[in-house]
Amino acid sequence: MTQLISAFWMLLELLFYQYFWQWFFSPKVSKKKYQSILLINLVGSMVLARLNLPQIFFTCFFIIYHTAFCSILLTGKWYQHAVVVLLSSTLMGVLEGATIFGASVLLHISVSQISMRKTLYIVLLTTVRFLVLFLGWAVLRLKGTRSIRSIEVKWFLLSALFPLLSFSMLLLVFYMNKDDRDLSTGTVVFFVILIAINLATIYLISQMERIAKESKEQSLMNQQRQLQTEHILTMEKSYREQRKATHEFRNRMQTLSDLLAMGQVEQAQAYLVQMQETQTTRIFCTDSGNPVIDAILNHKNQVAKDLGIDIQVQLNNLSRINIAPDTLTMLLCNLLDNAIEGCCRVEGNRQILCKLIAGDSFLITIKNTSIPVTIQDGKISSSKTPREEHGYGIPRIQYILNQLGGEYAFDYQEGWFTFAAEIPLKGK
Repeated sequence: MTQLISAFWMLLELLFYQYFWQWFFSPKVSKKKYQSILLINLVGSMVLARLNLPQIFFTCFFIIYHTAFCSILLTGKWYQHAVVVLLSSTLMGVLEGATIFGASVLLHISVSQISMRKTLYIVLLTTVRFLVLFLGWAVLRLKGTRSIRSIEVKWFLLSALFPLLSFSMLLLVFYMNKDDRDLSTGTVVFFVILIAINLATIYLISQMERIAKESKEQSLMNQQRQLQTEHILTMEKSYREQRKATHEFRNRMQTLSDLLAMGQVEQAQAYLVQMQETQTTRIFCTDSGNPVIDAILNHKNQVAKDLGIDIQVQLNNLSRINIAPDTLTMLLCNLLDNAIEGCCRVEGNRQILCKLIAGDSFLITIKNTSIPVTIQDGKISSSKTPREEHGYGIPRIQYILNQLGGEYAFDYQEGWFTFAAEIPLKGK
C-alpha cells in the first residue's frame, strides 16, 4: 500500500514538473515518444526514491536526473533546464514544507508526529500535490509556453541563486524543527516568504525574457532604419547616375545624327564603335513583379560587382509575396550581406547563387563560395572574433523567419555555404 501511494505521489509530482517545464520550453519530440520517455522517467524516479540516499545527495542526484530528462524532451540549453528543474523542485518542496509545518502549528504537534499519523500525512501530501498539479495545468493552459532563449547566460544563472538558497533553507529548517513540539507561526511565515521568493523568481525570469525580446526587436528596428536610409541614398545615387547617363546619351545621339546629316558615314561608324567600347557598365535588372525584391537585388548586385563578386539570380513571378516590405528588406538584405561578406574572404572564385521561387510557399536559397566553416547545433563555429565570423547576421535572420513561421537550414560543403528557407504564404 505504501509503495502504491509513493508511486501515485511520484506520478503527480512528475505531471506537475511537466506542466511547469513546458511553461518555459516546448517539446522537441513527438507526443508518442514524449509519453514513452515520461514513463521511463517515472520508473526511474521510483527506483531513485527507494535508494534511501542522504537527503542532500538525493536532492543533487534528483536535480541532475531530471535535468537530463528535461534536455531529452524539451528545447533549450542544459543550464536552462537545470535552473528550471531546480526552481520546480524548490517550489514543490517549499509548498510541501509549508503544508506540513502549517499543520504542525495548527495541531500543536511536531513534524515527526505528523509523519507517524499516516492517514493525516497521506492526506496532507496528496492535497498539496493535487494543488500544485492544478496550478501548473492552469498556468500552462492560460499563459501557454514562454520562451527563455533570449536571456543572457549570466543573468539566467544568477536567477538560480534564489531557488538554490530557498532549497538550502528548506532543508535547514526541516532538520532543525522536525522534533519540536512548540513551533511558532514564524516558521510557517518563513515558508510563505520562501514561496513568495520563488514566485518572484519565476516573474523575474519572465521579465528578463521580455526585456531581452524587446531589446532584440529594438535592434532589428534600428537595423531596419539603417537599411531604409541606405536604400534611400542608393536610390538617390541611381537617380543622379540615370539622369547623367540620359543626358550623355542624348548628346551622343545628337552628335551621331549630325555626322550622318553631314554625310560623314565613316566618322559616324567610328564614333558608334567608340561609344560601344566605352560602355562598360553591365546592366543588371530583375523583373520579378515585386518592386521591393527587384530593388534589393539590383542594389546588392552593384555592391557585389564593386567587390569582384558575380551574382546569378533565378526567380519566378514574385508578385504574390505579401510579406511586409520592411521585414522582406531586412531578411533579404541580411542574407545577401552575409553571402557577400563570405565571398570577400575567398581568394579567387567569388560567386553568389540566389534562387527565389514563389509557389505554395516562398522558397529562398542563397549559396556563396566560402572559406571552410564548421556548423554545430545550428550555429557556426569559428576561431575568429564574432564580427569576423561568416554569418554573423544569421541570428537576426533566424529571428525574422521565426516571426514569419518559416523553416530554415544552412550547410557548408565543398567550398559553398548554403542557406535555405521556406516561408508559408498567406492568402491575400
